[in-house]
Amino acid sequence: MKNNLDFFNAILKADYEKHVKQFNESTYKEHQVVFVGDSLIAYMDTKKFLKTNIINMGIPGDTSVGVIKRLDQIVRIQPSKVLINIGSNDLVLFKSHPDEIVENIKNIVNYLSTYVFDVKIYVTLVTPVLKDDVISNHLYIQNRTNDRIEAINESLKKTNLELVDTHRLWLNGSLNKAYSTDGIHLNEVGYRVYIESIKQALKID
Repeated sequence: MKNNLDFFNAILKADYEKHVKQFNESTYKEHQVVFVGDSLIAYMDTKKFLKTNIINMGIPGDTSVGVIKRLDQIVRIQPSKVLINIGSNDLVLFKSHPDEIVENIKNIVNYLSTYVFDVKIYVTLVTPVLKDDVISNHLYIQNRTNDRIEAINESLKKTNLELVDTHRLWLNGSLNKAYSTDGIHLNEVGYRVYIESIKQALKID
């Protein structure tokens, strides 16, 4: 299992570096809306679901540590709003404690608040996984239990961060099976539900 995880990490690292290079080489207008995070953001078809122009800076497999390393890319854009979705992969790749993940998220928000003028920052609560799915022991779901995810969310709720609630995706303590095809990533129906919560929180179309 360790060899499999090492191989998985190597793939994620290469993909992370490719995306970071792409973001560095791209030119963006200032004062736009930025979405940053892991695969939930990266795979989001913002042009299909949103009228507002979104700069999608999601990277599959990213972690709170990975986002911290690329915060200057966001600062360079000087966005008007930033949506952050991160933390779930930390449970698998680093086996991080929920409180450590929340501390990283707070550091992300504090950094952006310091270096981006008049920015509004939103953090999504971490989305659940399918606990009884046939692939629940798959490599990228191991250690990513809904109990740990809920612990992250409960800690986030105790902060003064502006949160985007994801309760609509939950069903009986798990991800609603109608919203996913693989037990963790959202399908189109799931994204519609998820994005509706984002639109309401950020007040965008």
